[in-house]
Amino acid sequence: MWRKKLDPLRITWNTKAIVAVEHAYYRSAILNQHEKHLTVKSVKEIMNYNCKKFGVPYERQKSNIKTNYKIHNKIPIPISTKYGVYMVPIKSERNPKCVFLNYYQVYTTEAFKQRTIVHFYDDTRLEVDVSENTVSQQLNRTGRIIANDVRELFYARSN
Repeated sequence: MWRKKLDPLRITWNTKAIVAVEHAYYRSAILNQHEKHLTVKSVKEIMNYNCKKFGVPYERQKSNIKTNYKIHNKIPIPISTKYGVYMVPIKSERNPKCVFLNYYQVYTTEAFKQRTIVHFYDDTRLEVDVSENTVSQQLNRTGRIIANDVRELFYARSN
């Protein structure tokens, strides 16, 4: 039986995070539940690629969130509302240590010195160089967007 080769840049429900890496060749890593994929693409390029795959360009997604939710920095990005893939920026996309977390993969967070340890549902963790308050605020912002998206699905008016 032939197996379809998976697109290594594709963000799916199993993607835990996208992180910028300091490396001579690679620019970022996609952390999935069972593997880590290093790539020469930047975090922003990966986000743009995936937004386009699901039908809405990255900049347009950002613009929609800015307009509808009055969020102007570190904007959460819905990659696919249909499949429940919402990426949460922990640091600005312009920051060399940029990190995006998959909202539904985050189990809990804990403060550790001046940093935060993000625990995922698969019992792995990721240390990020921001305060726990910042991570919590970003998760709350994304939760608000998800609540509105779900509300539209369940309570849309039929004409």
